Amino acid sequence: RAVFNYADKYLLTATIRRDGSSKFGKNNKYGNFPSVAAKWNISSEDFMKGSSVFSSLALRGSWGITGNQEFPAGASQEQFGFNSYNNPGQFNVANPDLKWESTKAYNIGLDFSFNKGRIYGSIDYYNKNTTDILFQSTAIQPAPATIYFINLPAKLNNKGIEFQIGAALIDKANFGLDLSFNIANNKNLLTEFFAPGTKTPIVIETGQINGQGVSGTLAQRITNGHPVNVYYLKKFTGFVNGVQQIESTPSYAGDPNPHTVYGFAANIRYKKFSMSINAGGAGGFLIYNNTATNITNIEGITKGRNIDVAAYNSEEKTTSAALASTRFLEKGDYFKLRNATIRYNFGNVGNYVKGITAFVSGSNLLVLTKFTGFDPEVNIDKSQDNYPSRSIEYIPYPTPRTITFGLNFSL
Repeated sequence: RAVFNYADKYLLTATIRRDGSSKFGKNNKYGNFPSVAAKWNISSEDFMKGSSVFSSLALRGSWGITGNQEFPAGASQEQFGFNSYNNPGQFNVANPDLKWESTKAYNIGLDFSFNKGRIYGSIDYYNKNTTDILFQSTAIQPAPATIYFINLPAKLNNKGIEFQIGAALIDKANFGLDLSFNIANNKNLLTEFFAPGTKTPIVIETGQINGQGVSGTLAQRITNGHPVNVYYLKKFTGFVNGVQQIESTPSYAGDPNPHTVYGFAANIRYKKFSMSINAGGAGGFLIYNNTATNITNIEGITKGRNIDVAAYNSEEKTTSAALASTRFLEKGDYFKLRNATIRYNFGNVGNYVKGITAFVSGSNLLVLTKFTGFDPEVNIDKSQDNYPSRSIEYIPYPTPRTITFGLNFSL
């Protein structure tokens, strides 16, 4: 690592690291990962001294490459085992050229503060490209086994903007108020996701849908030119004579990845009272309500099953079969009051009990959303063949609302 600092105005840091892992093929155990970051403290320049607007102002940027080795140990080697009938056999083909997955990223940011640092914040733009993606592929037959791990030439791009601001609005002996807010917008896209040596897009089906009548249905795809885990479903077009209508062919139906994530925090104190609040949410994504698929369909009432009251009161008739479709895609946007705590400091009592503080704290106090399931902040594992799913809800345990009372003291 090399660090350069000139007059506390111009700062430069450069690093290079070489990492090795026995997980990779014998020809590619090591990877090189450089990075460089620079910062210009604009507020230290002569033309900014005595500024009545900015307390501090700095422009920064960075570029670097990081490596990923999060895949099963031994995946680059021949592996043998026993099948369900206790017959020995090979189940993984060796790949001596398997190498590090790498993410190349750059970032440009601006830091600022006003009013002697009492108002502060930053804004960032980032762009990340992941290449040499570690991928469990199907071996072309004839082969000694069915699967092997490869590095795909595909690119997974994540880019977005992050903004945060905070302020110590009031700072007096008996009264204080601090506020902070942050928001980030991100988009991801998978490109060049082709079968090796071809221009044929790879299509991975995942996102299991469960329930009588829909078992075996897969609702998501990982494929070229789309966000990861894009929904791929038959379109629901309404009811005809009480029977739900869906198109015969599935199509791409929306993004399960939140585009916007935000948070808010507040700290208030008044004499011996203090209160802290933490809230946040996400938006710009869809959730598949698999619970609704399983129990909404009114046909279940003829078989003595529980059904959703909304289905009971709808125009749907019992002759309408259970089907997986865009009918059960819902906006996942939500706002949560995650935590709030109120404290009162009694101070010392007598000569033995010190620092008595009483508090009441609550978590998951408020959820604002149009999602009809238990909790929009959900990611039940609905993977298929170890390929992950995203934003599918299926009979999760409801997030509890917790109220805690307590007393702290020392002797």
